[in-house]
Amino acid sequence: INAIPFALAALVALPGLSRLLPRWLLTWGAAAVMGGLFAALLGYLPAVTVAAETKDALTFSLPWVASLGLSLSYYVDGLALIFALVVTGVGTLILIYAGYYFDDADEHFRFTWQMLAFAGAMLGVVMSGNFIMTFIMWELTSITSFLLISFKGAKYESARFAGFQALFVTGVGALAMIAGLVIMGIAAGQITDAGMIFD
Repeated sequence: INAIPFALAALVALPGLSRLLPRWLLTWGAAAVMGGLFAALLGYLPAVTVAAETKDALTFSLPWVASLGLSLSYYVDGLALIFALVVTGVGTLILIYAGYYFDDADEHFRFTWQMLAFAGAMLGVVMSGNFIMTFIMWELTSITSFLLISFKGAKYESARFAGFQALFVTGVGALAMIAGLVIMGIAAGQITDAGMIFD
């Protein structure tokens, strides 16, 4: 589920696609994919409800750097599912609206791939199962939010300023997150084991 928005963003970002693909197909195709993710996540509701009764959560882990004990992990409980539904549900509406908002096809395609990448990063943040995953997705959110906020930066100085302001704030947040991880590692006595810090 988390990989789909990133894959679609990479596809939409292909050079020259805006001159080959009809805009209505992009609008409704991207919205359908995001709506499909919403429906798929909604399908997890019974499993999450059962897991909540046992004070548990749905988890998935993919080994990444085995020598350090690092993995890409997902953790879905009730709160994570609610936010994932917000991301995909609101994302669907934004993609539909964008299809009728932009007059320029290139701008429409650029906004769509940036929005899809942002949605993928946000899904990763809310469903991350360990600290390293949270940090990676947070940084992706920072970059994509900068691109979206400064979308009209070529025309308006205020958009460039707002984009850099957002990038600064999220960058400071990332530094605070790293400091917090180090403090937690020291408190747990595991600062020398990267896998234990980030899991």
